[in-house]
Amino acid sequence: MVVKLAQNRQLPYIFYCDNNNCKNFLCQNETCRNNLRSNNRLNQLLTNTMSTTTLEQPISAPVAANTSDESVWTLDAAHSAAHFSVKHMMIANVRGSFDKIEGSLHLNTKDITKSHLEAVLEVASVNTGIADRDGHLKGPDFFDVENFPKISFKSTAIKSVGKDELELHGDLTIRDVTKNVILQVEGPSAEMKDPWGNTKIALSGTTKLNRKDFGLVYNAILETGGVMVGETVTLTIDAEFSKVAVPALN
Repeated sequence: MVVKLAQNRQLPYIFYCDNNNCKNFLCQNETCRNNLRSNNRLNQLLTNTMSTTTLEQPISAPVAANTSDESVWTLDAAHSAAHFSVKHMMIANVRGSFDKIEGSLHLNTKDITKSHLEAVLEVASVNTGIADRDGHLKGPDFFDVENFPKISFKSTAIKSVGKDELELHGDLTIRDVTKNVILQVEGPSAEMKDPWGNTKIALSGTTKLNRKDFGLVYNAILETGGVMVGETVTLTIDAEFSKVAVPALN
């Protein structure tokens, strides 16, 4: 077993490989952090079947990088968001966002098709600027946040279609309904250093989907004909990522 530990400004990551099976975990609680501070407890931590009482895994993150062409990145939630727009009364666009997003990127710069991206949106963070409308969206007519608190995306294929342009194929899950979608992606950008020495990249992806395909079927008929809420939703994810350093443990 090869074990590596990466430490960023907020969350420590464990990367471990057993044969060809590599995984990582995010430490999101104080118990996990305390365990990582003591190397002599690390083996016990790893052999206890990665207990969810010690480690949390909100995202099935990509394999740890093992060549100079591969790198692991974590989404910078403070500088990322998922935006959407939909027609209201068939004439105007209403826009909103999911303000809480997390994700990971395994980037292969030599062969971009071997890269992998995952993202999770917290449905309760939906924000259209109108509290009553946000409450309706969180309710059973739409996202039903009590029963389906997350929206997830996992890439299944990446194709280069031009300079800094990609087609990102992946499984989008809303209300436990999973459909394959294609995002038109700009990026990833060139690497940049922020004032604190963190390496950053960014990308932006857009897709259109029919909300009824995911069980969001609510609508109201207008007296003049037509419907209150359009079926086609444009979804855009603007994501900034921070590079994760993965030093080997002694």
